[in-house]
Amino acid sequence: MRLTALLVILTAAGCSDDSRPAPDGPAPRDAGGERAQDGARGPDLDAGPPPGPAPGPAFARFCGSKSWWATRVPATLGKLSGKYSGYLTGLEAGKPFPAMTFENMKLVPEHPFQVTKIRVAFAKGEGPARLRLMHTFGRSYPGAFPNLKSEAADLLPPQSLEVKSPDPETWLELDVSKHGVFLEPTQHYMLVYEHQGAVPNLALEEVPKGAFSRALLIVPTSVEAYGVPGNYRLELEGYSFCGWSEPERWFGHQTQAPFADLSSAGVTVVDLNGDGHEDIVTAGPKAFLGDGKGSFTPTSFDPFQAAPGATLLAFADLDNDGDRDAFAGYYVSRDGDGDGYEVGGTGPIDCDDTDAKTHPGASEASDGKDNDCDGIADDGKSSADSDGDGKSIAAGDCDDTRKDVYPGAPELLDGRDNDCDKQTDEDFTHRILLNDGSGHFTADQAVAFDGAAPRMRGGGLLIAEDFDGDGHRDLFLNDAGPDHSAAPGGQNRL
Repeated sequence: MRLTALLVILTAAGCSDDSRPAPDGPAPRDAGGERAQDGARGPDLDAGPPPGPAPGPAFARFCGSKSWWATRVPATLGKLSGKYSGYLTGLEAGKPFPAMTFENMKLVPEHPFQVTKIRVAFAKGEGPARLRLMHTFGRSYPGAFPNLKSEAADLLPPQSLEVKSPDPETWLELDVSKHGVFLEPTQHYMLVYEHQGAVPNLALEEVPKGAFSRALLIVPTSVEAYGVPGNYRLELEGYSFCGWSEPERWFGHQTQAPFADLSSAGVTVVDLNGDGHEDIVTAGPKAFLGDGKGSFTPTSFDPFQAAPGATLLAFADLDNDGDRDAFAGYYVSRDGDGDGYEVGGTGPIDCDDTDAKTHPGASEASDGKDNDCDGIADDGKSSADSDGDGKSIAAGDCDDTRKDVYPGAPELLDGRDNDCDKQTDEDFTHRILLNDGSGHFTADQAVAFDGAAPRMRGGGLLIAEDFDGDGHRDLFLNDAGPDHSAAPGGQNRL
């Protein structure tokens, strides 16, 4: 099976100090934490610690008075268990990955971890390959392409191998124990396959139900990092040591919280209803009210009804009435399908930013879609209603293959012209939300951000502070431009 990668844009001395601050907490359940091997036992205590490298002072806070050697347990970091699903060959069909393409797996140890082996499985193609173990490229959001000339980039020297007769079910193992690599718990690391050429192709496997892909793709010809529909077959073998039990931790994983199973790239802690207790706002946005004792309950109403689907919220008292108001911002992709046409801006508007074959000037096909973004699907004459949304092409349906696209449909933040008005995601502009003191927010119609603070494209930074010292909160929005340079836009709320 071959998958072409069209992906979501979209990484010395022993321990003896008695002081022992707690680590940040257990690794996320999908973060590639280590798993003890079945039937694993600790080392022979009578043999004593082996000659060679030992964990440095950074591990003293985890080991305390324990012997790191005496607590070792064989384990696999980033243990995989999915079904083989194929391999990637390039970003586009017929354009294979160039040399220095990085296919990566993020790894986050739950306990201190000693690395002894790198394990990898290839699916197709023979030739040279290079593996790296590196610090992550960013954390929750991918960073830029790493500086390979920096000595700090790699945790051990790059490992070269020659791949022959690849088999996705056959793991290759490289012994790296002599390099003395020890990984800290809760820190992010990246296990990397660096392409020396178009092949060999790294094996992919399915992501277990309820988990997230830990794979990341970085191509030197692109400024973007790409998500991957699966996990690469890359693992680390070694030993976990000085592990902490849950009661020993200062912070534990609370699975009873109503937001425990929600996926959210960001979380805001703010007192929404003015009761003196901190509340939680997750992606959605969704709000959970705190009781001041560590328990939270979902709101019985939608606090952010005036800004549905807002991707960025910043809270401050913007009207000086003592309540926490909000700036609601939206992320609108500039060119999500890479066809050269943007959703907004000054040029022709892409009416479907999820399909590279649909854009202004494209060839019109008889497929029920508006391929050239002129507002008319096919020849505009069909009276059939193929998608069952109540509108035919003759009645103005600009996409008769989707029920959520027809004249008068609600505009969604999905990169499509849902209401067939030749505009895409046009309703999702930044806005001010005023709090009535009980956590109900309404849009401030007196404030508009047209032009001065455009819809964010590529991510952005929002700060609410008194920049000019007049006692009023100002807003600063730094929007990343097409080349990830700063393209500031701001609007003061005085």
